[in-house]
Amino acid sequence: MSGPAEICDTCGKTITDEELETGSAISVLGRSYCPACKAQAISEISIEDLAPSQAEPKPQAKAFPPPSARPLPQPTPAPARVDAETVRTEPRKSTLPGDTPRTVLASAVRRKGASRKGPKPETLAVGGVVLLAAILGGLLLFRGGPSPEAPPGEGPASRPRTPPPDPAAARQTRAEQAYLKTVALAGQPGVAPAEVLAAIDRVAPDCAGTPFEAKLAQLRTQKQKDKEAADAEAALRPLLEELRTAVAGDPKFARYAELSGKLNKARELALQSVPARVPEINQLRQEYVGRYEKAAELPAQEIEDTAKVLADERRYDDAIAKIETFPREFRLSNAWANLDRLRKDIEQRKKLFPAKK
Repeated sequence: MSGPAEICDTCGKTITDEELETGSAISVLGRSYCPACKAQAISEISIEDLAPSQAEPKPQAKAFPPPSARPLPQPTPAPARVDAETVRTEPRKSTLPGDTPRTVLASAVRRKGASRKGPKPETLAVGGVVLLAAILGGLLLFRGGPSPEAPPGEGPASRPRTPPPDPAAARQTRAEQAYLKTVALAGQPGVAPAEVLAAIDRVAPDCAGTPFEAKLAQLRTQKQKDKEAADAEAALRPLLEELRTAVAGDPKFARYAELSGKLNKARELALQSVPARVPEINQLRQEYVGRYEKAAELPAQEIEDTAKVLADERRYDDAIAKIETFPREFRLSNAWANLDRLRKDIEQRKKLFPAKK
């Protein structure tokens, strides 16, 4: 005759002997659990609860009833893998009369002797916790959420990101550096304006569209003037040397027309690009032209006096012939300009007052 039925310590449901024998219901650590509550009970039992205490003697296992007195259990899938060494029997104290010992399934992990090597239960527990934490962390990371260690609101999405570089600011910085480098080159002594203009052309694309474009244009205008002045100085220097030598070697003014034209050209060039050279050119020109005018005045004065007397006597042709005797080399002078005006006046008087026959 079977003993009194077991009662589930979780839900109070009656547990039959067949359920205990087949393993669909269990009795662990003095508590019984029906098939519906068995899975939850197993998950709540820790390794420390299942481990036998060293201070208490291991209880003797009670024998199962004879096979002939028990119905054969139907094969059912085991809820979990249980090692043969983890099965132990414990007497269950029942308050009901006629209670008999039941088979107790316990997944207790026994410590082996020093001669057997293997992981300790504590190590297995720690490893399981670490593996579970790694799996949870991987799932959270795959979903894009914060890691388990990160406080709420401090995931990757909430972390401050470094803003991408601003192309406009980078371009303006590059333009400023290019402009300052060119200004430094322009300020170095001994650097030719042409070299600075070449540097300006190189950095112009970097400064285009920035505030430094206008500043670079101003620098270009200044250096262009400096280049023109340098070119004019380079062209004026040999011209002045030539004029000094030619003026000194022309006492009779045989090259006056050529040399006076070069002196005028040198003066115009100096006024445009090299103002500092203008006084030097004026002095050279005044000396040469002054000597020329002075040399022309002597014959011009004598011819003018004679021509006027002949014109008063209505000897117009003789007066004009006298004027024509003025030297050809001085006909670019002011003295010749005066004689030429006198000649035209005599020709006009000849028409108005014809000579007596």
